[in-house]
Amino acid sequence: MKNVNPQIQTVTSFLETVKNFSKTMNFSTNDVESLEGVIDMAAIVAGGHDQLRQKPFIFNYCEPIPPLNHPAESTEKLYISAENRIPVVYMPYCMMGGTSPQSFAGSLAQCNAEVLTGLVLTQLVSEGTPFIYGAMPSIMDMKSTIGSYGAIEFHLLVAAASEMADH
Repeated sequence: MKNVNPQIQTVTSFLETVKNFSKTMNFSTNDVESLEGVIDMAAIVAGGHDQLRQKPFIFNYCEPIPPLNHPAESTEKLYISAENRIPVVYMPYCMMGGTSPQSFAGSLAQCNAEVLTGLVLTQLVSEGTPFIYGAMPSIMDMKSTIGSYGAIEFHLLVAAASEMADH
């Protein structure tokens, strides 16, 4: 989609996806208003807000900002998702040496703390709201100051975070 106004990018993308897709959809939003718009559109597709709550076909991707920062907009998105019983994945991107401790254990512990904060917030709003444990611990390339998605450490740490979530 070329030249879409950023203010309507999220809802436009969701609309085009929902018209052409029949599987569960992950979405993220630039702002709270877009989140509410996506939930309202999904409710129309589902036959109403109650039907969407009972059988959600969407899940929201939301992030804290490591280290241990849960901005008002992120927590508001968690609140709105939980209030509507929309599953949410809360995924910190902890970069060792940048936004998390340099050690594997320290970075995993921080990611876990940030994810569990999101879990507690959603459950306080609406107990039983579906929640997806997400964590992306990796290394920070000290030369470019960019997190590395291709690093061996990234894949080892994501596997370790997955095992922590399973436990």
